[in-house]
Amino acid sequence: NIHINMEDSKDASFTWKTPTFIPDSYFYPETGKWGYNEGSMICCDECNLWVHAGCAELSKSEYIITNEGHHPVYSKEFLCRTCCQRKCLALLNMLQEEDKMGLFAEPVTDKVAHNYSDVIKFPMDLQTMMIRAKKGEYRNYAWVRECFELMVNNALMFNIGYKPYWNEAKRFYNACNANVFCDEGKGAPPS
Repeated sequence: NIHINMEDSKDASFTWKTPTFIPDSYFYPETGKWGYNEGSMICCDECNLWVHAGCAELSKSEYIITNEGHHPVYSKEFLCRTCCQRKCLALLNMLQEEDKMGLFAEPVTDKVAHNYSDVIKFPMDLQTMMIRAKKGEYRNYAWVRECFELMVNNALMFNIGYKPYWNEAKRFYNACNANVFCDEGKGAPPS
């Protein structure tokens, strides 16, 4: 036990930290700091680290349905931030390997594809996804799956059906479903 002499802490700038001063997202696997509400902990299926549900940005309802086994993503596999980032990067590397023509490698510009921005309002590409993953912007790897589907749908919508780019987009989609998401992405159902 630590004893603190109150007489030694008469400094006007000194304040005791109470639970009201602890931010909601206090536990980070990278720092090992724990929050104060240990009743809402969830275990990472990869590293077995216990994480505060609020720090994992799960809402109370998401936490409850996850514990009941009904959450479409987290009930299949929950990953802490570190493991999630690792999984997202691994999935993206696999997607890049499947992109044989480099069709999805980088952002599409109007210079490369005339009127692309007029047709496609939410562009997506593997380079943008990789940047997001490296920054840790994906809360779970189901978001990688959503971006993947957006990216392929954009290619199918923009390109003429059954022509080379459209055929490659279709091949890429089927190959990634069979070789990437079937094995590695069990917690990322198709949208």
